[in-house]
Amino acid sequence: MLYFGQNKPTGRFAKKRRKSMSRRYNAQESRELIIGAAEKLFFEKGFDKVSMRDISEEAKLSKGAIYHHYKSKDEIIKEIINKYVELQRSIMFDLIHKTDGYRGREKIIYLLDNIVDMVENKFKNLDLDEYQCIKSPDMIYMYLKNNINYDAPMLADIIEIGNKDGSLNVEKPLECAEIFLMLINIWMDPGVIPYPKERRLEKFKFLQDLMKKLGCDVITDNFIEKMLEYMH
Repeated sequence: MLYFGQNKPTGRFAKKRRKSMSRRYNAQESRELIIGAAEKLFFEKGFDKVSMRDISEEAKLSKGAIYHHYKSKDEIIKEIINKYVELQRSIMFDLIHKTDGYRGREKIIYLLDNIVDMVENKFKNLDLDEYQCIKSPDMIYMYLKNNINYDAPMLADIIEIGNKDGSLNVEKPLECAEIFLMLINIWMDPGVIPYPKERRLEKFKFLQDLMKKLGCDVITDNFIEKMLEYMH
């Protein structure tokens, strides 16, 4: 570290600074261990079946250390969700940049296809029954909030591009985006609302027809096939 306009700390001041930096490093390291352990256990056992003791044992930290950083499992799941939301936003920006020059409809189809591939690669070994277990009310609420406050306006902007280039004809882009995201992430998600496997194709076909009627024909047969394969 360089010091300008002042002397480098020495003696007890230097020791105090080193201890402070060490504490910050150890705190971050501990939080990462806790989040990693909790994430693993939530997927393996389900959110409701995991205790703070389980997390402390998996992370190899004392319960006191766990509670020093997180007062409850709810705080832990919120941080895990925030991590995935930030990752998703970063990926979405990268995908959108790759569609420069595409018409609005083509942009959305490209995004949907690539998001399915991304999710499938990350959760390809995850059973849907296990996935359902990790869904907590807080998790669902935070995803919905993110969908409405962030994803919907971004999708609406792309729909507007489609309206201008003639590839789409949506009267209310923002409302259309909100409906689509709520249906695909809540109504279509068996981890949130369980339903028989034989209804999956029927529900996707309904969503496909609904989006067409709204002037947003972006649910392709290829997208439906990918989703059904992912949800097998």
